[in-house]
Formats: sequence, C-alpha cells, structure tokens
Amino acid sequence: LPGLQAKVVAAMGDEFASQQVDVSLQKAQVIGSDGRRLVVRAQGIARFDGSETAPVTVRALYEQRSGRWLDAQYDFDVVGG
Repeated sequence: LPGLQAKVVAAMGDEFASQQVDVSLQKAQVIGSDGRRLVVRAQGIARFDGSETAPVTVRALYEQRSGRWLDAQYDFDVVGG
C-alpha cells in the first residue's frame, strides 16, 4: 500500500502542481486478477496545502512478478449536487 500511495501522490502532484498534495489510503482490496496482475481498489483522503481535504478512490494495476504499481487512476468522491 505505501508504494501505491506514493504513485498516487506523484500523479496528483503532477496534476495539482501549484498545491502541496498528500494522500492517505486507508482501505484497499483486490477486485480482479489475470494471474499476473492484480486490479486493486483503494479508498482514502487527499489533503491539499495541508488543510483542504477530499475523499478519493484509487484503481490501480499491480504487476506481481516485478512488484510494480502500474496505471494508478484516481477519482474524487463527490457527494451532494
């Protein structure tokens, strides 16, 4: 989970370059596998500039043989509307 968290922080840092971003992933589960790669969904909180927060869901591919996280994507969980 720390490796996935670091990958998401790097991706968010690229997208939100003008803000300091930190992500805390609290829960993760494997939701699929092809025998070589795992599809993992994780939930957590993104914190911007140390104060503003947003719930986030991450979906990522983990390559078991190399131990690398591939293609981590995230969405902010928006409620209301």
